[in-house]
Amino acid sequence: SIPPVKATPSWVHSRFGGFLQALTREGLSLIPDAYVNVLKHPVSDKSQETEAVLERIRKHRLTAVVCGTDFLAFRLIDGLHAHGMRVPEDVSITGFDGSPVPTEQAELTTIRAPLHEMGVAALIRLENRVKAPSRPIRHVLHQGIFVPGATISAIERVESKQKTKRK
Repeated sequence: SIPPVKATPSWVHSRFGGFLQALTREGLSLIPDAYVNVLKHPVSDKSQETEAVLERIRKHRLTAVVCGTDFLAFRLIDGLHAHGMRVPEDVSITGFDGSPVPTEQAELTTIRAPLHEMGVAALIRLENRVKAPSRPIRHVLHQGIFVPGATISAIERVESKQKTKRK
């Protein structure tokens, strides 16, 4: 039997790349040990995942956590609540993909993936591939839709506080 290949899906790299671009655009930088890649370093249960994130929140005094999927955001919110943390009062949480919100949770702030448009585009690309298999492969990007929810709060940027203190 052939062992399963453990490879990180390409969408993970694309989302993380977009996250890094957004940080750079806002003049922020990534703290190398402040993020948890749960796909690269899987943990056996939700409590260990939450502990890893809590450790980083405390160590780096993080005010926000960006999750690669809504499912991960929902799990994290549950775990943080179990540790007495309030979302968004203590930490803001965002997701990505636009999954339905579990009934016991507040509306998640997320980026909704345009699944219908993506499906239509995939079908068209498949038809074109069948008609012309030697054509070069194209990558199509679809714009996500920002969905405001109840899991983020406004904070002052550190630079703004420092400038105020100098005056």
